[in-house]
Amino acid sequence: MKGQLATQRPGGAGGWLDRTQCITWQWFTFSMSTGGLAILLYSIVHRFDGLDTIGTIVFIANLVIFVALVVGVCLRFATHRGALTRSLTDPSELFFMPTVLLAVSTIITGAANYGMTKTGPWLGSTLQVIFWIHLGVCLLQSWTTYLTIFGGGHKLKIADYTPGWILPFLPLMLLGTVAASIVPLLTPGDALNVAVGGLILQGLGFILSLLEFALYLFRLSIYGLPPPAARPTMFIAVGPPAFTSYALLRLSENASSYVTDQTLTPPVPNLAPMIELVATLFALLIWGLALWFFVLALACNVAAAVRRRRLKFGIAWWSFVFPNVGWALSTNEIGKVLGSNAITWVAAVMTIMLVAVWLLLLFRFAYAVLSGAMFRIPLDDQREEERADEPRRLWHQDGQGHGVASNGLDGQTLHGAERA
Repeated sequence: MKGQLATQRPGGAGGWLDRTQCITWQWFTFSMSTGGLAILLYSIVHRFDGLDTIGTIVFIANLVIFVALVVGVCLRFATHRGALTRSLTDPSELFFMPTVLLAVSTIITGAANYGMTKTGPWLGSTLQVIFWIHLGVCLLQSWTTYLTIFGGGHKLKIADYTPGWILPFLPLMLLGTVAASIVPLLTPGDALNVAVGGLILQGLGFILSLLEFALYLFRLSIYGLPPPAARPTMFIAVGPPAFTSYALLRLSENASSYVTDQTLTPPVPNLAPMIELVATLFALLIWGLALWFFVLALACNVAAAVRRRRLKFGIAWWSFVFPNVGWALSTNEIGKVLGSNAITWVAAVMTIMLVAVWLLLLFRFAYAVLSGAMFRIPLDDQREEERADEPRRLWHQDGQGHGVASNGLDGQTLHGAERA
């Protein structure tokens, strides 16, 4: 494979430090996918002896992965001048910075799930404090990211749009899921506060994602499908409706434990059952949206695989896992609410498939890291070859009306060749 290995300092140690320039925010998609899988293994209805143990192992493994990635990016920022500033201002990296918060959300949720029966009351109190801090950080991130884009002089083009641009809103959208996992550990008063806070931010993230979907569909209508390397990110669009559906069902499932008829003023009889009914109806409504985006993304990726025969692995491939975890979770909850054994078995099959995909990606990712392919920066002539090799070129008009090729954000960062 053509390219330049990121080892320019003399000596082995220096070379490995140089390789850290390729560890970007996007690598945290590995952690959030692993954490999401742990949540799914905990939630699935159809279980077998040892599944809790497997889920616990995956959860602990995600903690190790997250710490390793934090160390990696810190080394990069410490050893490469300007790397931190660039990662927080360059759209090719900035849009993926929220993956850190998404990974943290999966860790909080996993801690609540797997620690519920193994710890004391202190866990609920601790996670409640962490939840409110995390909520504030997620809200601040959603503002600062787009303020940086709007005020930083970046001229983003609709031709370059990918669902990855939705990522700054996804930490907000996942707060309902986090809240639903913490609520069973809290007193009714604290549970109500956490549920309301999580629901508000969940709704905010979902609505902002819907606004972004308009740009996404407009881009597909005008410019056609993204390049094959970017198509795994099309699954990101599955996440907002899927996780929102799941959060609504989980929050309403426990509503009777923290909502009474006197919660509202004036009192409302049978308030908790009414909340559960409304949440179920809306969850079913938006589950269909997740299904539509899933089929669209699947068809486009299958078409790319058939046409290109062998697609090159990239870090963006983790998009195959995390959004679809949300879809499997919501499907599982819908089966529970409707009392449908068939639907819960469909969710179980989806879980098995996601585990298989995660194992495949883990193997490809480990091979790319150990072989050094994840630390290889493409040469300029290689970049040109890859652009020329794309089956579809994206074009926009410059100020004089001439056609200008646009490479755009293809789900790969500019600081590492994340292909093997």
